[in-house]
Amino acid sequence: MPGGRLIGSRPVRGGPVPSPRVAALLTGAARVVLGGYFRAVEVQGRAALPADGPVLVVSNHANGLVDPMLIAHALGGLPRFVAKAGLWRFAPARPVLDALGLLPVVRRQDRVKLHDRNAETFARAQRALADGATVAIFPEGTAHDEPHLLPLRSGAARLALGARAEGAYGLRIVPVGLVFDDKVALRSRALVVVGMPIELDGWLADRGEPSADDTDRRAVEDLTARIARALTEVVPTADTVEEAWALARAAAVIAGRPGGSREAASEAPLSLATAIARRLGAAPDAARGRVRQASESYRTALERAGLRDHDLVSQEASGRLVWRAVGATLRTVALAPCAAFGVAVNGLPYVVVRLAGRVAPKPAAQATMRVVAGAVAFPSAWLTAGALAARRRSWWAGVVVTLAAAASGYGAVVEAERVTALRRAWRGRTRRLGLRGRVDELLDARRHLVEVASEALEDGSKSLLEDVAR
Repeated sequence: MPGGRLIGSRPVRGGPVPSPRVAALLTGAARVVLGGYFRAVEVQGRAALPADGPVLVVSNHANGLVDPMLIAHALGGLPRFVAKAGLWRFAPARPVLDALGLLPVVRRQDRVKLHDRNAETFARAQRALADGATVAIFPEGTAHDEPHLLPLRSGAARLALGARAEGAYGLRIVPVGLVFDDKVALRSRALVVVGMPIELDGWLADRGEPSADDTDRRAVEDLTARIARALTEVVPTADTVEEAWALARAAAVIAGRPGGSREAASEAPLSLATAIARRLGAAPDAARGRVRQASESYRTALERAGLRDHDLVSQEASGRLVWRAVGATLRTVALAPCAAFGVAVNGLPYVVVRLAGRVAPKPAAQATMRVVAGAVAFPSAWLTAGALAARRRSWWAGVVVTLAAAASGYGAVVEAERVTALRRAWRGRTRRLGLRGRVDELLDARRHLVEVASEALEDGSKSLLEDVAR
């Protein structure tokens, strides 16, 4: 991976950058935030990251401030992010943004003079790449809630071609897909998919234009299209939000089906469900339509029955549920003092985070609002608790209380999730037993969805092969 080429590895000509210690601290902080915000974060394809040389990371932009944190987590370090210049409008933030090594780019909708500012930013980014750094850019230009990629701006292609003209030979363009179980919900799941790098030198050689640079309009357009194809290979695509949800539900059913049996099914890896959803999205229109219809019918039937898919196929014995309930009760009793302390300290910050998400007008901005609110509210609560302990006891008591406040809050959330899952399992089993004859109807609807989705996957594979052949 490009660990030796991240910010702080050695001086670069792209402007001020954090020191290696600061970069490592920021990356660690991002991981802590992600661990609290998400229930799980998966990284797929990390082995595809180049081990050395200049690297340009291109990614979809679906979840605001969370997106760069996920990229830093996947890379294992802090790249030079190209960010929208609007972030610099808040004067107190400018020194921080500059110190982080962010590179401001002005978009057309910002309604300011583009050429001079962007020329300077691109020159800095190209020099950084020529010095072997890793630069990350979101070529869609803005965070959004569409279930597919927006038309890519030409900035990533111009940056890559210009950097090569500056001497960034061996440049690799790495597509990174960011996928979310549910952008709106707290404690959902996230997936980072690292695609196969585009070898810029090889791409130019295949075109017969090894000396093309960012002034070659045709080369820029063709490379932009190549980057778009690379990104579509690492993110699911759908025409509408409704279709995206339907395909995701169908993919979850397929992914959670252990060998086609009706054994107990745990939550399927998001990476597997995403790969299936991506293939479903590549199926012909008619096949996708049949999957969407079958998925909606199955969802409606489950909602009427008050069940989830897991409740229908799970064969977990009642005895095991009883033992899980006993274990949960014992843990709750044993950890009650710690949990009470965690809730007392972290309850108000948690409410603040939830309310902050509601302020954002669009889902793509909710995560940013929540992360910013959490970054202020939670540490403030921990430090306040520590300060009170230090005042009454001693400074070391304050340190212990501060650390305990953070740990107990996280522990309380995890235990609450376990209890909630157990309660849902009990409720699902009870309702399933009460349905009796209707269970077979639900299983028939599920089997129909599996059959239709399987046919679409075969059609999608044929469609993909035909596209490659063309």
